[in-house]
Amino acid sequence: MLVNLMKNDFEATRDAGVEPKAISITLHFASYCAMAHVTMRDIGPSLDEPTLQRIFGPSVTTRSSGLGMGLPINRPIIGVHGGRLWVGPAEAGGTSSRFTQPISS
Repeated sequence: MLVNLMKNDFEATRDAGVEPKAISITLHFASYCAMAHVTMRDIGPSLDEPTLQRIFGPSVTTRSSGLGMGLPINRPIIGVHGGRLWVGPAEAGGTSSRFTQPISS
C-alpha cells in the first residue's frame, strides 16, 4: 500500500517534468485514539476536481502508465484494518495522500 502511494507520487512528478522529483512523508502517532496518521505529498501537478471526484474508481489514472487500480484496491484494504484513505490537492501545490491505521500494542 505505502509503496503504491509512493510510486504514484514519484511517477506524477516525473510525468510532469517537475524538478526535483521529491515527495515528503510525514508520520504522526495520535495516542488519544491509538492511530497512526501518514501523509505523503508530492510537488507534481495537482488533481483537478473531475479527477478528484472519481479518483477511487477503477481504471482512473493521471499517469502515463499504470492501470489505475492501486487506489481502488488500497482503500478497502486500509478500511478492513480500521483506517481511512484520502487523496486531494496539497496546500502548496501537488497532491496529498493521507491514510490512518490503528496502532496495535
